[in-house]
Amino acid sequence: MKERAILVIDVRDIKQIKDELERQYEGVQSIMKHDLLAKMKQDKMILLDIRPAEEYETSHIPGAISVPLEHLEEYLKTINKADVELAAYCRGPYCSLTSQAVDYIQKQGFTAYRVKEGAPEWNACDGE
Repeated sequence: MKERAILVIDVRDIKQIKDELERQYEGVQSIMKHDLLAKMKQDKMILLDIRPAEEYETSHIPGAISVPLEHLEEYLKTINKADVELAAYCRGPYCSLTSQAVDYIQKQGFTAYRVKEGAPEWNACDGE
């Protein structure tokens, strides 16, 4: 019989990994839900779901558009950075892809924020 390895992760390890990622992307700021919703309501913010399209189709934050990370560069060419701010989310608070995407967006001259929650967390509380 084949033995299986068991992965044990200590909560402190998760916090340490999260802290290291935040240090790596120090210029990336998060946005609070109420601020994001208010800006979206005023058409001043575009919410990007950077997960693969299949995940977006399964569940996403209402009002978000699907721009998988590999399509982000092309998408940014279609919008005017002076007209709108961007917010991005991925799989949740420990997904480093969100910080990576926002860092890239900012380096292209856009104002951008990280949404800490992913679709499951957001939808669990109905976007409030």
